[in-house]
Amino acid sequence: CMIREGISKKLGLEPLGEVGLITASGKTDKKCLVYWMKMVIPKCAVSYEGAFAEISLDGQNVDCLIGRDFLKDSILTYMGKENKFSFSIS
Repeated sequence: CMIREGISKKLGLEPLGEVGLITASGKTDKKCLVYWMKMVIPKCAVSYEGAFAEISLDGQNVDCLIGRDFLKDSILTYMGKENKFSFSIS
């Protein structure tokens, strides 16, 4: 999971360490600070507590990206034609 640069400062988080990331496009990014935090998605009634890497999300209209570490225990169904999704924790 990832958070936008600056979120950790707003939340007063202390870094756990650093990690090197490779993005989905295969781009090797610089080393990123990692923070332990809890993410809550009230609309889906789910929460996840774990490590989040802080990365530049310039050009993206999001503050957080859900990673496979979160998705590994879930079921995510995307209905593209309807522009809807369903999500549950297994």
